Amino acid sequence: MTGILLSVARIAGETAPLVFTILGSSQFINGLDGPIDALPLRIWRLSSLPYDSAVTQGWGAAFVLIILVLSINIGVRYLFLRKKEKTFLKFKRLGAVS
Repeated sequence: MTGILLSVARIAGETAPLVFTILGSSQFINGLDGPIDALPLRIWRLSSLPYDSAVTQGWGAAFVLIILVLSINIGVRYLFLRKKEKTFLKFKRLGAVS
């Protein structure tokens, strides 16, 4: 679980290498069998445009990315704490924990 959480955080945080090396696709999403744009790259492209609507969409995309990372973090913590609580209760029933 920790490895998955760290890899998602690393993927979400490494925007600069993505922007400067592959430059991504200009299409947002047309289907799972076609090219798909990366969310950090979309944020960078929208924020560099001079239009207010594009900058607003960039902020919205950044908000979506933050919510995704936050929800994965909260979900992993919930699952970990639930698993830890079950293990603690099992040991308590066995008398190993006072």
